Amino acid sequence: MLAIGLTAYGFYEATSKPVARRAAISVDNWPKGTPPLRVLLLADTQMASPDMWPERLTNIVDQVNQEQADIILLAGDFVSEKRLATRYYTADEAIAPLAKLEAPMGVYAVLGNHDYWSDEQGFVAALKRHDITLLRNEALAVGPFNLIGVDDEYTGRADLDKTAKSLAKLSQTAPNILFTHGPDIVPDLPFDTDIVMAGHTHCGQIALPIIGILSYVSRYGSRFNCGLIEDEGQKVIVTAGMGTSIMPIRIGAPPNYWVVTLGPDM
Repeated sequence: MLAIGLTAYGFYEATSKPVARRAAISVDNWPKGTPPLRVLLLADTQMASPDMWPERLTNIVDQVNQEQADIILLAGDFVSEKRLATRYYTADEAIAPLAKLEAPMGVYAVLGNHDYWSDEQGFVAALKRHDITLLRNEALAVGPFNLIGVDDEYTGRADLDKTAKSLAKLSQTAPNILFTHGPDIVPDLPFDTDIVMAGHTHCGQIALPIIGILSYVSRYGSRFNCGLIEDEGQKVIVTAGMGTSIMPIRIGAPPNYWVVTLGPDM
């Protein structure tokens, strides 16, 4: 009975309304006269029934749009091949609801490990078709900062040397904002960043009372598991994400996204 109860609660939590987490972070070299900007991090939508289906993701998009973020970052894993899935979805089905995201500075994405395992080219095409800019080990000047998108480390696609060369072509005085699917690249970064944003960990997905988190999907254990982290001077935000992996349940790690206000003297 306990197992049935935990499973039922876990499915309830997995399909609950996402929690909006918030942070205000000061950026030392923020350009004078530029107002603060709101960056929204959304990750691990992992569409696969029974816990993530197109209509649910559409509702999440509506919730996210109410935040009126200036820029939206999608940190990969748009589908899941969970063992207990009742239906899998194509790349286009997984991306189509995200096409309704609204942000005046644009919507940007990186791919995650499940996207590579599922249909890499399908996601590349679907993101382009729905006007979402995909970054693969490259940096772009976006508004007052350099936006850096590092490819998936978990499947060996991260290329920090290539990213550094791309970044070197941009302003060296502008703030650097980096997003990627998983946070394990942080100790190896060869350039300075004002903040790193990532997903992948699900904040443990199952964090039982007393026992704690059952498994970390990181070679660093709990170091980059969840939330706002200060790691040897590097600010990192790791979101719990939206969907699930392996099993369609969450316990003690409800779905969330982050709204991060960046500016001077926050």
